[in-house]
Amino acid sequence: MSFRWRYRSTLIALLTVFAGLVWAIAYVTTQTQYFFTSIVLVLVTVVLVVSLIYLWERQLRILSNFFESAKQGDFTQGFTESGLGRELANELNNLSLHFQQSASAQRAEISLLTSIIRQAPIAIITFDNKGRVHIFNQAASVLLNIKAPSSVNEILIDGHTLLEILNQDVLEQNTIKISQDGIVLNLKFSVSSVFLLDSEQKVVTVENIGKQINQAEYEAWRSLIGVLTHEMMNSITPIVSLADNCKDILNHSSLFEALDNTLQRDLEDVQRAVATISNRSQGIMSFVDGYRRLSKVPQPKKESVGLQGLIQSVVALCGDAMSNKNIRYCSEVLPTDLKIFADHQLVEQILINLLNNAIDACEKNGQIKLRGKLQKSNVIVEIIDDGCGMDSHVLTQVFTPFYTTKRTGTGIGMSLVRQIMYAHGGQVTLSSERNRGTKVSLVFQ
Repeated sequence: MSFRWRYRSTLIALLTVFAGLVWAIAYVTTQTQYFFTSIVLVLVTVVLVVSLIYLWERQLRILSNFFESAKQGDFTQGFTESGLGRELANELNNLSLHFQQSASAQRAEISLLTSIIRQAPIAIITFDNKGRVHIFNQAASVLLNIKAPSSVNEILIDGHTLLEILNQDVLEQNTIKISQDGIVLNLKFSVSSVFLLDSEQKVVTVENIGKQINQAEYEAWRSLIGVLTHEMMNSITPIVSLADNCKDILNHSSLFEALDNTLQRDLEDVQRAVATISNRSQGIMSFVDGYRRLSKVPQPKKESVGLQGLIQSVVALCGDAMSNKNIRYCSEVLPTDLKIFADHQLVEQILINLLNNAIDACEKNGQIKLRGKLQKSNVIVEIIDDGCGMDSHVLTQVFTPFYTTKRTGTGIGMSLVRQIMYAHGGQVTLSSERNRGTKVSLVFQ
């Protein structure tokens, strides 16, 4: 029999006995002269009422203790009683055990979720409507270079507070571009709200989408250039072929011998016109071939490459050019065993291009520095010169294909550098000032 029915049956039995005693007292008092019997019945009734009150208060005491423990969140307290109280105590002990198990499971889930949030690769920040920060995970600390802020006003990003950024004052399509220690970051912000115990909390995720943007730009360039070169080659190749054939025919000596002087002069004009067409067509072919080189950057065959040895080999290749201008050179790699995971040949090629650019920019007795360093999880290679530098207009155009300030330049060197770095999942940044020099930074992420 369950506790509920046992409790009910006992209570009904006591109430029935109580009703019987009341009836017996009334009957003996009014219908008989048994005074002593009446006193005994009254005493028995009082004892019964006291027992009912005790039973009720004991149940209330057990329940009150249970609810007080539940209010404090303490389900470790056990209840021991006898009789009907024991049945209620056992039921409450079972309920407490269930709550303990549920609380333990909940704490385990919270611990797991907290650990996941702390170790998540995406920056996660939560704060309440009073600006108090509750969660600021490791990824947020690394990405924003901020250590455990207690208030949202302590989170400064590129001179703006997090609240200013979230209020759309500086955001463009939920993104903001910042420069941190020479590395360009494209930060994407996502915001949501949750309610915990009637208190609203903001959940902010911050992600650096620079790699995705660079990859999309890289693929768009390759696709566009591939289409352009294909169509241009299809149109120019027949013109070049016909021009060369016409030039060969017109240069045949027998053709001149069969013509008089006037026609010979006309034929010479035609020869020059055809030669001009052929030369310009060849020039356009070379121009288009430069585009083709940009669109056919091979996929990097990545391997572990020692940066110290790589820089030394590049300097050895460009040593004569530096000696001719008496350029002072120094290199520094810290730590000395620093390595990058990259395609050796491609990275060597872009370092040669950049070092040659630095040599061209330097006057005699100039200075060039090559530095390699580990910054957080990124390896940064810097090429620094004290040459002529660039103004802001040139700086914005330097990565545009075929834009060059050199008389003999092709204008694809820096574009090729950027394409190769994008193919490695990295980036290239450039800072320069007229007559103050230039610094190019290759960031391997």
